[in-house]
Amino acid sequence: SLTYGLSPDIDVNITVPLLRTSLGVTALTRVPDPRLPQFTLPPGNPNAQRSKRSLSDDAVAVGDLLLRTKYMLWRSALVDVAAGLALSLPTGDDEDLQGTGATRVQPALIVSRVFADRVEPLLNLGVDFDTEDVDRSVVRWAVGATWQALEPFSVSLVFLGRQELGRQTEPIAV
Repeated sequence: SLTYGLSPDIDVNITVPLLRTSLGVTALTRVPDPRLPQFTLPPGNPNAQRSKRSLSDDAVAVGDLLLRTKYMLWRSALVDVAAGLALSLPTGDDEDLQGTGATRVQPALIVSRVFADRVEPLLNLGVDFDTEDVDRSVVRWAVGATWQALEPFSVSLVFLGRQELGRQTEPIAV
């Protein structure tokens, strides 16, 4: 990830994630199933089988490319407000779980303020628009704070949330 401040009020960022995904599965089978006694085969029957099968795979590759810019809209003694815009390009392989397979546009509103040069409460609200299937778009939010315990170390506690836009739930009749 690389971030560059074009001015005190605007910065740009590029993030190129390198991802490693792996999957391993093992299945044990027994024919016939001993839990079903009505299908029991006589001892020595060649159709009675026990087998163990395993499959695993892994991949290392670049994930989806993220381009981002943030602009400071307003500064005050109480709060700072910024607007962000990100573009996620589907450069990762979605079949290897290293990308989404879709272009996403992500506008956001960022509210924070540093107090006593150590504590920064924050609130972020944004929408993650899936340009190929708007029903898969989501509203995202984050609320929390960062505390700079000792220079250069900090501690963050942030709660993240998301709500799908396109999915409608059916009311339950009582």
